[in-house]
Amino acid sequence: MYKSTNSKFNIALLFAYLIPPAVTLSFIAIFSVNAPFWDQWSLVALLEKITTSKASFVDFFAQHNEHRILFPKVIYIGLAFFSKWDVRYESYFSVFLVAINSLVFYKISTLNAKKNLSISKHLTNILTCVLLFSIVQYENWLWGFQLAWFLVNTCLAIAVLIISLSNNYPKRLYLAVIPCFIASFSLAHGLLTWLAVIPSIVSIKGNARQKKTRITIWLLLFLINFVAYFINYHKPNHHPTTLFFLKNPLATLHYFFTLLGTPLIYKAILPTLAGIIFFGVFLLLTFHFVKKTNFTLNINLEVASWISIGLFAILFALVTTLGRAGYGVGHAMSVKYITSSILLIISTIHLLQIFLSNNNFIIGLLMGFFL
Repeated sequence: MYKSTNSKFNIALLFAYLIPPAVTLSFIAIFSVNAPFWDQWSLVALLEKITTSKASFVDFFAQHNEHRILFPKVIYIGLAFFSKWDVRYESYFSVFLVAINSLVFYKISTLNAKKNLSISKHLTNILTCVLLFSIVQYENWLWGFQLAWFLVNTCLAIAVLIISLSNNYPKRLYLAVIPCFIASFSLAHGLLTWLAVIPSIVSIKGNARQKKTRITIWLLLFLINFVAYFINYHKPNHHPTTLFFLKNPLATLHYFFTLLGTPLIYKAILPTLAGIIFFGVFLLLTFHFVKKTNFTLNINLEVASWISIGLFAILFALVTTLGRAGYGVGHAMSVKYITSSILLIISTIHLLQIFLSNNNFIIGLLMGFFL
């Protein structure tokens, strides 16, 4: 009887985890169109060069707006030749990337698990899956060119996991260089992955000297990628000034918090309030866990991992605000940004779940209210 009940529970869990990607796949199948759109037409020249054997590394490394989309171009071209340039394949590839992201996040959430996960942990992971596959990102789902946004998130998740699993073999953390390098040359904010994972690196066991050495090497690697990224870089003329915040600090803050809150609420002033709440809760939880260890960051690797993931979303929002606030707060509600900013919500929920579990609260009641 017990085994039968447990089996039914596991089947129910499996369905709960599979529903979000199934809904997204159905959404793409119904609404996607096999017609190149906007930036996708820029690939025509590259496809022609490849077919005539005239393509070079420069063609892949070339600046696209403010981005270096070297690795997305490799994916675009590979899918184009495989599918005879059916751009819907790009959207399905985005689902594949998010599926990997979801699995990696699940693995991160089980770093401290011994056997069976608690109900609250499963609820948190299911909600994470719902958020990652959220249809609110419809622009990025239906426009295959946007797969680069999902690629950066997936690279971040993999880098964090690699670092988290390196606790017993610290030198293995440098394998995280690979996903961070891929993210850096996928979109401009991919460079932020190098900085976001630093809390995870510092949390790996070792004395102060070892930790300083790791961070120094990591920052040098970041600097090399940063310099390489800006070789022959030109700031697009149509972008607003990055000094907008000096003249309009309140409008800048409004843009920043709206960008962080839009994944949950897309109406009037509410996204700003949601952004303030999640930003504040994330900072409070981070302060709680760091303070608990006397600011040495010798915290468990799962906590450090979620701090890194949330930090990435905040850094993304900060950099985007500096570069785009001049467009007005309405621009902060651009659907494409949700894919990155939603990571703050996900990390906050996981940190809250850990906090509640560690403090023996009535998990069912509070998690039910929060979720």
